[in-house]
Amino acid sequence: MNKIIPLFLLLLCSIQSCTPDSDNAYPKPDNLISEDTYIDLLIDMQLAKVVFNSEEFSDADSILTIIYDKYGITEEQYRTSHAWYQSNYEEQQERVDIAKERLLREQARLESAPDSTQSSDN
Repeated sequence: MNKIIPLFLLLLCSIQSCTPDSDNAYPKPDNLISEDTYIDLLIDMQLAKVVFNSEEFSDADSILTIIYDKYGITEEQYRTSHAWYQSNYEEQQERVDIAKERLLREQARLESAPDSTQSSDN
């Protein structure tokens, strides 16, 4: 898990570089995912991409379906919301920074937790 979070941060940073510079390059979708939910979803989608790149999966689409179901959205709703949120670089940077901070807190929590794989019966 400790290796997944740094990979995620790298992927998250790469997303930023692909965003258009103009404000409102995409029309606001009628079924826009709320910003808080979008940040949660963004984290889950990027973690899924890290897993896809580090493991062999026979059906990666099923994992994406599970994520869409978790948030009660469709793939199209994710895609249109993602495009709209990315259309404003400065605001997207703030969302990415929030996601990074949450992941760093989670990484610190995991690193400070006792290792459950080691036996205390030495």
